[in-house]
Amino acid sequence: MSKDLYSTQAKRLDTIIGNSKTIWIQIVSAKKEFDLLQIYQQIDFYKWLQDTYGVKLQLTPDGEMSLANEILDEQKYLIFMLKHSGE
Repeated sequence: MSKDLYSTQAKRLDTIIGNSKTIWIQIVSAKKEFDLLQIYQQIDFYKWLQDTYGVKLQLTPDGEMSLANEILDEQKYLIFMLKHSGE
């Protein structure tokens, strides 16, 4: 087994719970949860996702979401991955 799989925090998490290509499914699912809460007048989705699930979405220079997201809290992120697995 390659030691590279465990070289960074993100790679360790990907090894345990899946690769980042599935992140789009989880983000869409989390957005649906956010919309049901109807708190979007008080807080935006990006801030809510960061506070609730420990995921900081990275944006491209033209404002599009990229797959290079930052995991701020591993425990919250694990809950995010389990809750929004798309299954």
